[in-house]
Amino acid sequence: MSIRDDDGQPVAAGDTITFSYGIPGTRVEAPIVDINGTLFAMTPGHTPEKCKLADLRKYVGVFWKLKRK
Repeated sequence: MSIRDDDGQPVAAGDTITFSYGIPGTRVEAPIVDINGTLFAMTPGHTPEKCKLADLRKYVGVFWKLKRK
C-alpha cells in the first residue's frame, strides 16, 4: 500500500511532509522514517512526537510532501 499526499505524490522514508494543526494554525515539517516497516512522521516538539503516517489524516486532515532541495 502506497501512502500519497494530498497532491497525489507518493510519500516514502526520507521524504519530509508539511501540515498544520490548531487555531491559529501551527505549521509542522515532519521527516518520514521507516520504523520496523511502518512509516512515521517525526514531530519533535509537538505532542505526540511521532505519528503513523497512515493515521495522520485522521488528526490533521491534509498534508503535502515538500520538494527536496
